[in-house]
Amino acid sequence: MDDVTYVKDEDGKAVAVIVPIRKWRELLDEQHEDAVLVKRAKKVDRSLSIPLAYAQRDLAGENRIKVYREMRGLTRAALAAKVGSTTAHISQLETSVREGGKATLRKIAKALDLPLSVLVD
Repeated sequence: MDDVTYVKDEDGKAVAVIVPIRKWRELLDEQHEDAVLVKRAKKVDRSLSIPLAYAQRDLAGENRIKVYREMRGLTRAALAAKVGSTTAHISQLETSVREGGKATLRKIAKALDLPLSVLVD
């Protein structure tokens, strides 16, 4: 900021700044924009915040049911019990031996506290 003037005390320490009104208005606008962004960020639903390690596994193409089951700390047996299925069925879905139908995926998404869209491309 070349267009500011520093007001210094007798020891040479800056104690105030004189800023042109144009620059002052720019700073106020930026401050307002930042406040709006902070307000929006506070409203964001963080229930689907995903730790980086799990997000990287998802992006690398690892099976999403497995990734999010492990993120939620569930075993295959625990997930199977929650969705009324078997451990073998969950295993087949996670290893892509079988594809889940929409009803099954809906139950799994609910059990993992995820939107269905996370499991269905």
